[in-house]
Amino acid sequence: MNQHETILVVDDEPALRASLRTHLESIGFTVIEAENGNDGLKRCIEEHPDLVLLDINMPGMNGYEVCRGIKAHPEVLDTPVIYLSAMLDTCDMLEAFASGGVDYVGKPFRYDEVNARVITHLQLRRQNRQIEEDHKRIQEALSEVRKEQLLLIDLNEHLRQSVAIKSHFIAHMRNEINDPLGAILGLAEEIADPRNGLECARELANRIKAEAFHLDFQLRNIFCAAELEAGEASPCITKVCLESVLLDVTGALAAPALEKAQTLGVDLAKDIQFISTDAAKLRIILANLVSNAIEFTPKGGKIELRALKTEDFLQIEVKDNGIGLNKTDVSIIFERFRQLDTGPDRAHKGQGLGLAVVKALVEILDGQVSVESEPGQGSTFICRLPILPQSKNPDSFAFDGNLFIFDEPHEL
Repeated sequence: MNQHETILVVDDEPALRASLRTHLESIGFTVIEAENGNDGLKRCIEEHPDLVLLDINMPGMNGYEVCRGIKAHPEVLDTPVIYLSAMLDTCDMLEAFASGGVDYVGKPFRYDEVNARVITHLQLRRQNRQIEEDHKRIQEALSEVRKEQLLLIDLNEHLRQSVAIKSHFIAHMRNEINDPLGAILGLAEEIADPRNGLECARELANRIKAEAFHLDFQLRNIFCAAELEAGEASPCITKVCLESVLLDVTGALAAPALEKAQTLGVDLAKDIQFISTDAAKLRIILANLVSNAIEFTPKGGKIELRALKTEDFLQIEVKDNGIGLNKTDVSIIFERFRQLDTGPDRAHKGQGLGLAVVKALVEILDGQVSVESEPGQGSTFICRLPILPQSKNPDSFAFDGNLFIFDEPHEL
């Protein structure tokens, strides 16, 4: 028996209520009373007893009505109700059970019968509540298991995709590294051949430079992606000469643009000569966007690198009149290792890493990158970077993303 269980006795006979109170309290129950049906329903709803002993024949609201009121209230509807009555024929019994009662005790009652019925139904109530709690815990556990299963399924799919993508990436990277490296070694051998003259050596040297630049560009992206993956790519803010960075990027990529007879222009607003940002990361962002534009713009095309100030942002645009993108392509081009041009006979170089690196670096600099494009109408990639306040006495300046000049000697 639970010593904290409370029994509500509802009866219009004071002597009967007193007798039941004395008996029930003597065996460990807490007893509350109500002298009529209205008061009994009110006390039941307010005090949530564990069991109700309810007289049927009372003035005003009778026992059946009280029981129906209890069962209509969600907070107490599971409270067992045992009827008390001096006269219970078959119709009364049917009505008692139909109204929601669980048992009955005839008047005059015997205490041993009251004990048996009260204790039995309290035990059943405890068991039912335990079953409900167990069921709830089981449902919660099943829900958590289902969530974990979905997470595992999702993780497994991501792992599968990751393995497939990285396998695809490694296969392409082998070519991206081996091809220029093999070309460099072969061209170097030709330069070393004494039969080749100075003009031939210069031409071969220029080809070596182009191959070395391509190899360096790909390796920089790989190393940058590795830093991003390891969480080690943090911004290093300096005062940057924006014009120098833009000209450095276009100068470095002038050869592949010239090879395709493309026009590569720079348009820099006069009010943003110097900004505070990470010069090295900005250079990687611009190099990838310009290189991407060169790769996907046909021969004789036009590419423009433009920088302007909008409110508190530096807006950099790389515009081309190339093949353009559809909406599906726009939604995936910033994903790692994703390439629109796939298959063994793909027309475009690269390993699908550049634009993912761009997006990650722009976000590290608290900016945003987007693209406006239509198939056959070219593309415009837009980077918006916050313009940070410049210190009056900056420690260093960056001119082209690589060179730093310190105002005062720094111990390294």
